[in-house]
Amino acid sequence: MIPLNSGSGLRPKSALRKFKQKMIKKNYMLGLASGVVLAASWKFLVKEGVKVGVKVGRGIKKVSAETLEDIEDASAEAMQDLEEEENAARESERQGTGRRRKRQASTV
Repeated sequence: MIPLNSGSGLRPKSALRKFKQKMIKKNYMLGLASGVVLAASWKFLVKEGVKVGVKVGRGIKKVSAETLEDIEDASAEAMQDLEEEENAARESERQGTGRRRKRQASTV
């Protein structure tokens, strides 16, 4: 069997308690140090964050403008294709049926 004492003379529960206390102190000191660093440089961090946001915004505007231009071009090409197809259909209809007769006006 493994002895509960590891030679240090401490029982496992008290060793665990001391370990937890050391970790709490260590975490507290790290948090305190982080707070001091953040307090000293918060303006710089905010400024850098704003710069990054502005750069990203400009990039998005550029990409969206290019995309809208491409969509407008595609729309214009599609409208032109439809117009050409309609003209071709009208032309083939005229050639297929000969000269069209005028419709009589309805008396309703």
